[in-house]
Amino acid sequence: MERVFTTVSSKGQIVIPVSFRESMEIEQGTRIAFRQEGARLILEPDTLAAKLRILKELRGSTAGGPSGAICCWKNGAGIARENWPKTAGRKRL
Repeated sequence: MERVFTTVSSKGQIVIPVSFRESMEIEQGTRIAFRQEGARLILEPDTLAAKLRILKELRGSTAGGPSGAICCWKNGAGIARENWPKTAGRKRL
C-alpha cells in the first residue's frame, strides 16, 4: 500500500496526491466523506465508481438474495424491488 505524506494548511486543507485522485476518479468538485476508525481517518469519495466498488465489496456478505442496494440499482436507474427480474439473485453484477 502506497504511503504519501502531505501537510495540513493553515485553513485545514490538504492536497490529495495525483496518483490517489486518478485511481479513485476524484476530480474538482468531488465530495469526500470523512470518518474516523480508532486512530485512522478514512476518506471516501462520493463518486459512482466508489459506490459501485463498495457494492462489489459487500456482495455475498448477507444471506439470501441480493441486497436492497443492489436490487435498486441497474444501469444507473433506480428499480423498485418488485420490478427486479426473478433471476437477479443468480446473476453476477
